[in-house]
Amino acid sequence: MKQKSISVAALAKALGRESSTLAGRLKSGKGWHLEEVLALRAELDVSIDLLSSMLFSTGEDNPSANVARLERQAEQLRLENQELRGGRFEPQGVIREILLTGEFAVSALPVMAGPGKDVLTSIRLSVSSLADSAEDLTPETLAQRLNAKAPQVLKRSVVLATSIMQRPSIPGVRDMPPRAFLDIAVPVFDENRPEKDPYTPQYTGRGVLIVATTTGAWSGGVAALVARALGWSLTSTRELARRRAPAPEDRSTARRFLRIESENQLRSWLHGQDRPTTAVYSHWGVSDVIDGVVDHPLIAAINARTSDASFPTLPFIVLLHEDEDVLTEYGALPLQGETSKNTIRRDKQARNRDALLEAVQGIRDPKSWMDIPVRSLNNDSPEGRSEAGWERNADLATRILRKLLAGDSIHVEDQSAKSLLGLDPTGLFR
Repeated sequence: MKQKSISVAALAKALGRESSTLAGRLKSGKGWHLEEVLALRAELDVSIDLLSSMLFSTGEDNPSANVARLERQAEQLRLENQELRGGRFEPQGVIREILLTGEFAVSALPVMAGPGKDVLTSIRLSVSSLADSAEDLTPETLAQRLNAKAPQVLKRSVVLATSIMQRPSIPGVRDMPPRAFLDIAVPVFDENRPEKDPYTPQYTGRGVLIVATTTGAWSGGVAALVARALGWSLTSTRELARRRAPAPEDRSTARRFLRIESENQLRSWLHGQDRPTTAVYSHWGVSDVIDGVVDHPLIAAINARTSDASFPTLPFIVLLHEDEDVLTEYGALPLQGETSKNTIRRDKQARNRDALLEAVQGIRDPKSWMDIPVRSLNNDSPEGRSEAGWERNADLATRILRKLLAGDSIHVEDQSAKSLLGLDPTGLFR
């Protein structure tokens, strides 16, 4: 500062600090945060070699790369800290809101997926009441009480009336009898993660849409791999719909709301003029048939783009085309909480799939869409299906990436994507 005649006030302003705070730090000789050191280096124009020699006493041979790495780490920590403080849609925000009421206990369990169970997909929470009258509560009344005291919790979460997955331990007070508890899941929203040198697309579309008729195609898992490999943002229409969902009256009402709202979210995204180029969306579900025609947002958007050049540019469209075994398997599943007579009808799934396929194949430019067959996993055990499903996701994502890259190669930064795509430590994908 003395060499460059920079005052405390000028430096404090540049760093976004109060002058008195910075002056106190200079006098006290206390340690500096990493982001402060990097900001000081930039403001005082300290050479990278000098900073590297002070930070890396082991004689690192690439000071520029080391400092650049620290800058990336500091930026990531800063963004993570902002998310922690804001608690926007992340699990810690939900837990914090529950605990701040002082009226509920909560326990958490991470849900992992992937071949090595190394991909965090959601956080499972159990919530119970600490009130004296809690013994008389049912899960339904507990949900109403939680919604009254912490209304954002159920908007950010998915209430699980039944579940085949392991539940977290029921929270409560020691030596008290078991009480009613609410089992909820908080999605981990990857679209808020910072992008590190995202791949710049060569195609002319805006974003990527990976769409399927059923959950049996695992469109969300495929989309996650594609987004992580490219360094793009990621979301699904179902996750966006859950954020808008009111406290569920019953599972049937909640299910119908999510289906309709996810279609609204897809329709809004497709009609957006300012849709980001580097974004991956996933969507699944059947639509209503009106006058013999499938009323699907994507079909309507394709038709609108074909007839009106001013309609927003379509995304790169990937249709996960479920084969007959997938539709048969999915159609035989009973809806959650209902009897088998209310199963999803296979012919409706097939009608939607075929209508989507016909619309996608009508797009003039064959470079802007893909139709990929998705075959059954042919495995009955949950563990075997999970492993086979992620292997299939990796195969589908690889095919999508190769078409998107059109001969280019990229270095994949995301560790989960590297592992699932079977890349070497350099992360080179070609």
